[in-house]
Amino acid sequence: RHVLEDGSIVKLNKGAQALISFTEKSRYVILERGEANFNIAKDNKRPFIVVANRVAVQAVGTMFNVLINEGSVDVMVTEGGGMVGEKSAKDPVLKAKAIGQTVQELRAGQLSVIDVRQKNSLPVVEPISKVEIDKQLTWLKLFDFTATPLSEIVLEFNQRNEQKMVIDDPSI
Repeated sequence: RHVLEDGSIVKLNKGAQALISFTEKSRYVILERGEANFNIAKDNKRPFIVVANRVAVQAVGTMFNVLINEGSVDVMVTEGGGMVGEKSAKDPVLKAKAIGQTVQELRAGQLSVIDVRQKNSLPVVEPISKVEIDKQLTWLKLFDFTATPLSEIVLEFNQRNEQKMVIDDPSI
């Protein structure tokens, strides 16, 4: 979980790698591999752009998930909306005038699968159920406590549960 300088939150699934670059005009993330979940802080003057393979996702204030597969990139919007399409080599910002050509609008509850093996592949957009969204985002609820002190694990557990864990033996 990474809180970016603009207040946006990026959660990387295990093995994911991303590069971040913010300027006065745009907020730019390159997802090099894996899966990432984004909760974007609203900033109408600076679009937030995520590039994965040749796919660009652009949002202003929204929540979405990007997954790089072998031959495709999946983009799932869970809140708000944005645009998805093939990234231009010159300008990563997706233009509204391109909607329907190489860019598709995405809204909450929609999934787009983009075949990256074909150049100029139009994103396929389809509805996705709440149950399927929860299933796809299960990884967000898992914890990795490798090399974490037991006291921190207990604290994490107690923040998420009504039933509190207590360790009475200080030697543990």
